[in-house]
Parts: sequence; structure tokens; C-alpha cells
Amino acid sequence: MFLKVFILISLKLLITLFFVSCSPINETTGYLPPDLNINFAKNKQTSKEEILKLFGEPAVKNYDNTEWIYYKEKVEKLAFLTPNVKERNIFVMEFNKNNYLKNISKYNLKDQNNLKIDKLFVKTEGKKNNFFEQLLGNLGNFSAEDFFE
Repeated sequence: MFLKVFILISLKLLITLFFVSCSPINETTGYLPPDLNINFAKNKQTSKEEILKLFGEPAVKNYDNTEWIYYKEKVEKLAFLTPNVKERNIFVMEFNKNNYLKNISKYNLKDQNNLKIDKLFVKTEGKKNNFFEQLLGNLGNFSAEDFFE
């Protein structure tokens, strides 16, 4: 009798812990300055240096430095399920050959089908470790002295 009660309580506890551990994780990537919605006067020439002073370094620059991209994305992850993008804002600043602002394009989550990313040019693969490399990768990298400094 005691064993059945113990097994039932243990099973309920494990099920409860399983569902509690599956709470969503909200992750924010990128950076958008809070005052990025400033409307630039069309008659005023804004240089790259002024943009850097106002907004800081962009997240992405294209190969010839004529487009700067500022972005922010909020993603909700739940266990092993596909991450759900809750919010995405992208500002693309285009510059002319004299390094003055030519155009600002604003995109959000609704515009995701309008953005074309060249996957042959944009390659962001890290090192791919197999199971044993991950398991044994740090063996010998640390000594006991590293932990007691």
C-alpha cells in the first residue's frame, strides 16, 4: 500500500515538474535605439558620423558600407518547439556615394516576405561539434587552480 502511494506521489511530482519546466523563454536580440523614429528633414543632409553619434554602431553593414541595418527581435521559445517570433523591427539606412543618408526603410514582422536574404552571400555557420566533441571538448582545459583564484 505504501509503495503504491509513494509511486503515485512521485509520478505526480515528476509530471508537475515536467510541465513547470516547460515555461516559455523570452529572448530579445539586436538593438534599436529608443529615438530611432526621429524623422529626418528632407532638406538636411545627415552624414554617417551624425548617425553614429545619434544611434551608435549598426548591427549589420553591407559589403560596400552603403547600407546600415538596425534591428530588434523578440522570440518566445518553448521547450523543443519551433521558436515563435513575437516582434521584429528592422531599420535599413541607405547612404549615397558621398556618405550622406539617402533613405530609411522600416520593416516589421508583417514585411518578412518582402525581405530577401542571399543565403549564398550571408553565411553564419559556427563550428559544428559532434556528440563526443561536445562531451569531451573541455577535458584538460581547466585545472583545480582555475577555480580557487
